[in-house]
Amino acid sequence: MSFLSSWWLLLSLSAAVPIILHRRQRTGARIAFPALRYLTTARDARARSFATSDLLLLVVRICLLAVLALAAAGLLLGRGEASDHPPTDLALIVDNSASTGRLVDGRPLHEDLLDRARVSLAAAGPADRVWLFPTVGAPLAAGAGPRRAAALLEGIGLTDGSSNLSEVVARAGAALPLEQERVREIQLLSDLQASGFGAASGAGSDPRADIPVSVPDDTPVVVYHPAPPDGSSGALARAEPSAGGTAPVGIVQGIVVRPVLASADPENEGDNFATEEATARMEVDGELAGAARLPWNTETVLPLPPLPAGMYSGRVLIDPSGARNDDVRHFAVTMVSPPRVAVVGDDGAEFLSLGVETLRGAGRLGGEADPGVVVVVGAAEASLRLARSAATTVFIPPSRATDLPPFNQILAAAGARYRVEPDTAVGTLGLSESAQAVAGLPGTMVHSRYLFRGTVPGRDSVLLSTADGTPWLLRTVAADRVILLFASPLTPEATDLPTRPGMIPFLETVFLRWSHLSTWPPSGFDAGAEVVLPGWAREVEGPDGNVSPAVAGWPFVPASAGVYRVRGAGREAAFAANVPEPEMYPALIARDAIPAALGTSAITVAGPGKADFEDAIYRVRRAHNVDIWLVCLAGALAILEMILAAPRGGRRPTAAGGSP
Repeated sequence: MSFLSSWWLLLSLSAAVPIILHRRQRTGARIAFPALRYLTTARDARARSFATSDLLLLVVRICLLAVLALAAAGLLLGRGEASDHPPTDLALIVDNSASTGRLVDGRPLHEDLLDRARVSLAAAGPADRVWLFPTVGAPLAAGAGPRRAAALLEGIGLTDGSSNLSEVVARAGAALPLEQERVREIQLLSDLQASGFGAASGAGSDPRADIPVSVPDDTPVVVYHPAPPDGSSGALARAEPSAGGTAPVGIVQGIVVRPVLASADPENEGDNFATEEATARMEVDGELAGAARLPWNTETVLPLPPLPAGMYSGRVLIDPSGARNDDVRHFAVTMVSPPRVAVVGDDGAEFLSLGVETLRGAGRLGGEADPGVVVVVGAAEASLRLARSAATTVFIPPSRATDLPPFNQILAAAGARYRVEPDTAVGTLGLSESAQAVAGLPGTMVHSRYLFRGTVPGRDSVLLSTADGTPWLLRTVAADRVILLFASPLTPEATDLPTRPGMIPFLETVFLRWSHLSTWPPSGFDAGAEVVLPGWAREVEGPDGNVSPAVAGWPFVPASAGVYRVRGAGREAAFAANVPEPEMYPALIARDAIPAALGTSAITVAGPGKADFEDAIYRVRRAHNVDIWLVCLAGALAILEMILAAPRGGRRPTAAGGSP
């Protein structure tokens, strides 16, 4: 029990007034005549008959004043409803990631989460302030009133991105102001997908922000727990071009497809799924390009038909089941003319030249005129002019260490941030495990090498390393040109690669996959994640045909899955955005694991019922306000008091000697 205005309880002191009035003694005139003693005795007997009713009247008057005092003080009883809470700063988090698109009772779960959010805002009072956070996208409200927040809530639409719930809750806790006179609370409305907790998966996260990993324990967190999904569902976890997003005409290009079975119970995954294989259909520019039956959880290559030079968009679909938009994946393919390659220098270039001629004869490479790829072998004098005009320059160090100074000068003039120095270590090393994924490289040994000196921007620039972790092939970009730098000459004395059959497929990888043909985009992207556009980009056309301006240095976030086209400076490129793979696995996090995942012990998990959620939100309450009931009771007591205080026949005698 509590009071809104406890000082009004002073009104209860007025209950002493009826007591004082009822205790007043009436002093009558003395009757000296013995003949009137009979009348006095009769009057006293009549007065005793009214003693009980006078006492009841006294009690009613005292209760009436006490009830009025309690009503004025604002008496609160019990725990109260959700709307019976003090002024609260509320952080309302609504999950709009792709996994909330799964159907529950014939409607997306995301709509159920919005309904719960509307219930919370309907229970908010005019003194409350709301911070509104979608899990994918920027916050929509900061300190807004409930009505304004309710209007902004309708703008939280379902996306194809993924979310990091731990990070969003921490961000919401940091956003709430620390005001002692106000209550703080965080409400998380999510499908509680297990993959949505822990390390960020890309979408919905801001790696530049220094966000705490937990929220204060004095800030309660109410987590809505929806009903778990039933059975298993099929999804497409991968659909990527086998030869990269950009490939020369004539190369056999296919789409690597991997359908998976996803279940809320990983131990029984696939037990409730009817089909043993997935039926996949492939479309290119809106036309059917192939179909096949594919085994679940296995990668298969669907061959593309021969495509002339141009830019193509496509998608792979399987039969719909379970969640929304996880049964389709998009891809973009750009077919170009075979790159022209020229080799400059003769310092151990025999095997290299032979490999280039072999690829040229097979139609994989073009001629030497106006080359787009220039291979500089050693310190060739004519290399610098060609290197500056080519889109890709491959630098292979000289066989003799005495030729390193002029070679380093050529590197510096070409814009490379490195130089090479002799390696004093002696011994033969293999390449690192990453080389196993490159055609022709498994089993390759390196007998001698140089060391790179300079600034390596990141591990993405190191394409190949030796077994001890030393970079062996670097890739960097200078003045919008690609530079590839080897640590060893391609001679039998330095490495056994030139004498191995894998030399030809390895050179094909260098010229087609690691050259300027695949500069941007490097691969597909996750929907909802930031995309770093190339410096020449000026606009981006989405899958729906809407065009957005692009600003160099500003990230672009594709909210929905599909193929996007980037244009600017007379150039055009395309990339595909898809639902992140973690969103395809509907397994929920265990209830007892939620506090550790969110980094706070002040957790209340409620649901899936609506009543459970309403009972859990607004943990700090002021109980029921019973003013209306007290006013009604006061009215009833006032009527009773009037009845008891009304004069009755024969209750008071008239003048002496008169009739009663």
